[in-house]
Amino acid sequence: MPRSGGWSFPSDHATLAAGPAVGLAVLWPRLAAITLPLAGAVALLRVLVGVHYPHDVLAGALLGGAVVAAVLLAFMPC
Repeated sequence: MPRSGGWSFPSDHATLAAGPAVGLAVLWPRLAAITLPLAGAVALLRVLVGVHYPHDVLAGALLGGAVVAAVLLAFMPC
């Protein structure tokens, strides 16, 4: 269980790891094999260290990935 006052929803670390990972994976698909597992490792470690609950990191990863994907879809040429 996270310390009192030491957690947040969603996990900012997972958000900041998943966003660039998804962006790089979309722009350069060859990097997906590296960036996505690294972002997953960041999220998993936040839970294992005990500073976040699993739903915190899942929500953070979904938020970061969705925002970056939406921005790329909006601004990338067809």
